[in-house]
Amino acid sequence: GQNIDVRDTKNKWVNGEIVYIKGHEAYIHYSGWSSRYDEYIDLRSDRIIPQWEPGKEILPNNRID
Repeated sequence: GQNIDVRDTKNKWVNGEIVYIKGHEAYIHYSGWSSRYDEYIDLRSDRIIPQWEPGKEILPNNRID
């Protein structure tokens, strides 16, 4: 249920949610999109970063909405 910033298959950074974790992979749901786009992404991938929160360091590619 953790919200994350995730790079989609079109190389765009969007909001996502980790639905569950299986081994070293997270099952990702792209917020606002149909579940047909959900996918597994390796937790060590550079496509997943924690979402920025006030008081935290801003990481490259963090979305600030």
